[in-house]
Amino acid sequence: QEIPISQKKGEGMAFMDEEAMELYEAVRHNRPMLHDARWGMATAEVQGAILESAKQRREIMLSHQAPVPTGF
Repeated sequence: QEIPISQKKGEGMAFMDEEAMELYEAVRHNRPMLHDARWGMATAEVQGAILESAKQRREIMLSHQAPVPTGF
Protein backbone atom coordinates (compact mmCIF):
# COMPACT_ATOMS: atom_id res chain seq x y z
CA GLN A 1 0.00 0.00 0.00
CA GLU A 2 1.39 3.41 -0.95
CA ILE A 3 1.09 6.16 1.65
CA PRO A 4 1.72 9.68 0.35
CA ILE A 5 4.16 11.85 2.32
CA SER A 6 3.58 15.58 2.19
CA GLN A 7 6.61 17.67 1.24
CA LYS A 8 5.31 20.58 3.33
CA LYS A 9 6.83 20.83 6.80
CA GLY A 10 4.27 20.21 9.51
CA GLU A 11 2.03 18.00 7.37
CA GLY A 12 2.22 14.23 7.39
CA MET A 13 3.63 12.26 10.30
CA ALA A 14 3.82 15.00 12.95
CA PHE A 15 6.28 13.14 15.19
CA MET A 16 8.55 12.15 12.28
CA ASP A 17 8.32 14.92 9.69
CA GLU A 18 12.06 15.45 9.33
CA GLU A 19 12.99 11.75 9.36
CA ALA A 20 10.27 10.89 6.85
CA MET A 21 11.40 13.65 4.51
CA GLU A 22 15.03 12.57 4.91
CA LEU A 23 14.07 9.07 3.78
CA TYR A 24 12.01 10.47 0.90
CA GLU A 25 14.93 12.65 -0.27
CA ALA A 26 17.34 9.71 -0.05
CA VAL A 27 15.12 7.35 -2.04
CA ARG A 28 13.71 9.82 -4.54
CA HIS A 29 16.70 12.15 -5.05
CA ASN A 30 19.65 9.96 -3.99
CA ARG A 31 20.61 12.30 -1.15
CA PRO A 32 22.69 11.07 1.81
CA MET A 33 20.96 10.30 5.10
CA LEU A 34 22.06 11.36 8.57
CA HIS A 35 19.79 8.77 10.24
CA ASP A 36 21.23 5.65 8.61
CA ALA A 37 22.00 2.16 9.94
CA ARG A 38 25.20 3.33 11.67
CA TRP A 39 23.23 6.09 13.41
CA GLY A 40 20.65 3.53 14.54
CA MET A 41 23.32 1.17 15.88
CA ALA A 42 25.05 4.01 17.74
CA THR A 43 21.75 5.14 19.27
CA ALA A 44 20.83 1.61 20.36
CA GLU A 45 24.30 1.18 21.86
CA VAL A 46 23.92 4.35 23.95
CA GLN A 47 20.48 3.29 25.18
CA GLY A 48 21.79 -0.13 26.20
CA ALA A 49 24.88 1.36 27.84
CA ILE A 50 22.76 3.71 29.96
CA LEU A 51 20.78 0.76 31.33
CA GLU A 52 23.87 -1.43 31.81
CA SER A 53 25.78 1.39 33.51
CA ALA A 54 22.92 1.94 35.94
CA LYS A 55 22.76 -1.78 36.68
CA GLN A 56 26.54 -2.28 37.13
CA ARG A 57 27.25 1.19 38.55
CA ARG A 58 30.25 1.64 36.27
CA GLU A 59 31.22 3.25 33.00
CA ILE A 60 30.34 1.24 29.88
CA MET A 61 32.66 1.69 26.91
CA LEU A 62 31.03 2.32 23.53
CA SER A 63 32.33 0.87 20.26
CA HIS A 64 29.68 1.66 17.62
CA GLN A 65 29.74 5.46 17.73
CA ALA A 66 30.25 7.21 14.39
CA PRO A 67 30.95 10.82 13.42
CA VAL A 68 28.24 12.95 11.85
CA PRO A 69 28.72 12.83 8.06
CA THR A 70 30.12 15.93 6.37
CA GLY A 71 27.39 18.34 5.36
CA PHE A 72 25.16 17.83 8.38
